[in-house]
Amino acid sequence: MYKPHPPMRDIDEQFKRTAVMTGMILVAASTLLVWDAHNSFVLGLLLGGVGGLFNAHSLIRRMNMMMGFEPKHANTFMKHGCYLRMGFIIALAFIASRTEALSLFGLGAGILMVTLITATDSLLYLRRYFAAQGVVDRM
Repeated sequence: MYKPHPPMRDIDEQFKRTAVMTGMILVAASTLLVWDAHNSFVLGLLLGGVGGLFNAHSLIRRMNMMMGFEPKHANTFMKHGCYLRMGFIIALAFIASRTEALSLFGLGAGILMVTLITATDSLLYLRRYFAAQGVVDRM
């Protein structure tokens, strides 16, 4: 029997939700700089969060641009974008490793924070959808 796929959020809507949640975390983290202005982990977290948002924005922009492409051209286009985004992350890591004011661990946490927020938000959305259908027991 055919079962339709659950409705997923539009990628632009999901990015907006992720950007708002990440922004709230970055604002909360930036308030920590009031008490300790030289906290390298928080500075790295802020730079990594902004870098992660830029990385996600460039991915979404590329995905929206390639909608009318042929499959081979779309594959090449996305690979090119992957290399550009990876180069951006490597450049951020290089800057953080050469600067004492930035923590490399904070940078990594900030970059991965965007991915973690997106994945968690999407999974919670799907869980709520299936709970409303009666497939998953409510907690």
